[in-house]
Amino acid sequence: MKQILLIFGITVLLLSACKKKDDNDTTKLVSPPAWIQGKWMDISQPAYARIGGFEFTSDNIIDYDQDENVNINFKDNFQLLVDSSQVTIEETKTNISYEVKITTNGMVTSVYNFEKGTDNTTIVYKLSSSIDVILTKQ
Repeated sequence: MKQILLIFGITVLLLSACKKKDDNDTTKLVSPPAWIQGKWMDISQPAYARIGGFEFTSDNIIDYDQDENVNINFKDNFQLLVDSSQVTIEETKTNISYEVKITTNGMVTSVYNFEKGTDNTTIVYKLSSSIDVILTKQ
C-alpha cells in the first residue's frame, strides 16, 4: 500500500512539474491586441519634427526615435524591474484602443495611448491630452 501511495505521489509531482505553457502565461510583460501588431512610424512633414514610432508584437513593444533607433524595448528594459516588483505594467485593450500604463515604485511614470485610425494603415498615438500623432503602418 505504501508503494502505491509513493508512486501516486511521485506521479502527481511529475505531472504538476510538466505544466503546459499557454497564451495566458503571466510572464509576458505586454500582449498588444492583434489589430495593432506591426511597425508604425510617424511619416509627417517636416521630417525633423517626427517623433519616431512603435513596433508591436504579440509580446513586446519597441519605441523608436525619428531615425528608427530603439528608444525602449519593453522586454529588454523592463523585465528585471517587473521581476523585482519595482515596475508594474497595466494594459487596457478594446477593439479600437490600446493603453499601456507603467508604474514605478507606486507612481505612474508613463502612459502610452493608441487608437485605431480611420483605416487599417494608421493609428493615432495620443502623445498628450492635446497632441495626437498619426502613425502609418510600415
